[in-house]
Amino acid sequence: MVAAPEKKCQPVDVTASSAGSGLTQVGTGELMIGQDPDPSAPARTQLDLTWPEGLVDGASSAASGTLTPAGGPLAGQTLCVGSGTTVTINRGSDGVQMQLKGFASGANCDTPVDGELAGCWN
Repeated sequence: MVAAPEKKCQPVDVTASSAGSGLTQVGTGELMIGQDPDPSAPARTQLDLTWPEGLVDGASSAASGTLTPAGGPLAGQTLCVGSGTTVTINRGSDGVQMQLKGFASGANCDTPVDGELAGCWN
């Protein structure tokens, strides 16, 4: 019997300016982080999440989208974010809480990528 290889996690701690970010909830919800139209600016981690309807304070929804890390072993690679991903709109100034799962890569998002990320935007 061969033991399965141990999965290792790589902690990530990213704090970035909210410039180039935005939240909309008109019909559907969308959160865009790290969008910078200046091509001469340093690379920033980019996240674009959508969910099917606007959320009120404290509500959660399934979400999907893309994540492009600016650093680490997957730097510059666009990952699809899918199954198990959720967003929660928090009350007051606590912003948006995210749990990102279901990562995949490839032109058709058909190559699973292990891992998950949790974070917030405010």
